[in-house]
This record gives sequence, C-alpha cells and structure tokens, in this order.
Amino acid sequence: MIAIDMKYTLFFILFAFGLLGTSCISEEIPEDVLPQEQMRAILKDFHLANAMAQRPGRDLEARKSDREELYSAILSRYDIARKTFFDSYIFYLDHPRILNDMYAKIVEELNEQSTVEQELKYDLMQKQKKKTFKLKTEGQDSLAKINKPTVTPKP
Repeated sequence: MIAIDMKYTLFFILFAFGLLGTSCISEEIPEDVLPQEQMRAILKDFHLANAMAQRPGRDLEARKSDREELYSAILSRYDIARKTFFDSYIFYLDHPRILNDMYAKIVEELNEQSTVEQELKYDLMQKQKKKTFKLKTEGQDSLAKINKPTVTPKP
C-alpha cells in the first residue's frame, strides 16, 4: 500500500516538474551545491523515510516526529548540513530539467528495488514451503517409527 502511494507521489512530482518547463539558463552546478548523484541518493532516502513514517496506526504528530528523525539521520549519514541540503534543493528546483532527470532515475531505482524485493519474498516463501513440507514428512516418518510395535523374538 505504501509503495503504491509513493509511486503516485513520485509520478505527481515528476509531472509537476515537467509542467514547470525546461528552460534553464545554465546547467552547470556550482561547487557549493551537492552533486547530482549524492542529491539523488538523499532524495531517494527521504522518500523512503517518508513512506516509513506514514505507517498506519500512528497519529499525525508521531508521524511528523518520525519523519523529522529519519530526515536528520539521513543527513547525518551523508554528513550533510541541513542548510547545504536545502540550498542545493533550491538550486535544483530552479533547474527543473536536472531535477526531473534525477527523479526519473529515482523512480527507476525504486521500481527495480521493488522488483528485487518481490523476488526475494517469493524465494523466501518457496524455501519456507519446502522446509515446512520437509518437517511434516520427517514428523510422519519419526512418528511411524515410534508407533510401530516392537516385537522381539523369543528364543
């Protein structure tokens, strides 16, 4: 459910940036702006954190608090100050073509990640089925051995 909401959110963001236009005066990224690869990784982590914070059963304030903690942890992980991130984000908002390309890659990565996760879940389910079947058959064999009357021949 969360993955579907996240896909629609990302699609909407991409659509909105497409509507903003593609007119950019300069495509050069200044030195004080985070590089595209790093910014993309942070944005992707932010969107995943946002999805995690939206778990059901939590009130609005708890969700907001969770999201802020996750955002802080992400920036700390990348060793980026909030101001640096927001200044970079503003730059990319002013350059929608670059931001649109970053979000296209984010959506692609999330779709690939979702596919891999689904394959891993399927493999895990198959292994669990085999293990359960094996345990059931082992239990039957061992029970059959236990329930067999043992008769020792008399000399």
